[in-house]
Amino acid sequence: MEDIVCCNNELMPTDILRKKNELERNGMMTEGLATSISRALELVVDLRQDRKTNWYSGNIQLVVQADGCWLEFKAGAAKFTVLVWYDQYKKEVKVLKTF
Repeated sequence: MEDIVCCNNELMPTDILRKKNELERNGMMTEGLATSISRALELVVDLRQDRKTNWYSGNIQLVVQADGCWLEFKAGAAKFTVLVWYDQYKKEVKVLKTF
């Protein structure tokens, strides 16, 4: 499954929660995807709370990848990318930021 979520002006935690709820309702949530989405949500909350990085949420591309699923959240010009993926062998989430 691949999906692109276009956010209004900036990436909000509610954008991620909406997608998470949709996946759960449709029975598409896996352990790896749930873990990756939780980590992505933490990152977005941290970005928004930190005054130095708050402006990133308006120009970000957040990619969540796990168990064959690819979710992309885009806000603004998407100048900055954050990749959150699940390593199924190590059973852990990894993060790569390009800023």
